[in-house]
Amino acid sequence: MNLMFETMEAISSANKTPQDVQYIGDLNGHGGSYDSFMDVADLEYSCGYGSQEINPDLLVLFTDGSYLYRAEYDGSEWWDLIVPPVPNGSNRPLTKENLIV
Repeated sequence: MNLMFETMEAISSANKTPQDVQYIGDLNGHGGSYDSFMDVADLEYSCGYGSQEINPDLLVLFTDGSYLYRAEYDGSEWWDLIVPPVPNGSNRPLTKENLIV
């Protein structure tokens, strides 16, 4: 798998464009723009089962607050999309009954 092409495909599959990317990097501040990521992301790795090869802390943060993160199962890895929840806007009062299942 090529990380650069995989990332481009994941962004497209999320119905986003490179212009929607606010940040690509890890949570420790190693990152920056879409273009700076693409300058270093042209690398091949094995995305199959075994051991994870790509930094699990990488994320692609979009300007709307959604983001891609590195998901993994038993060494197999991929990008996964998280979209923040949006309340329906009705602003009804919260009651004890709303807190119990």
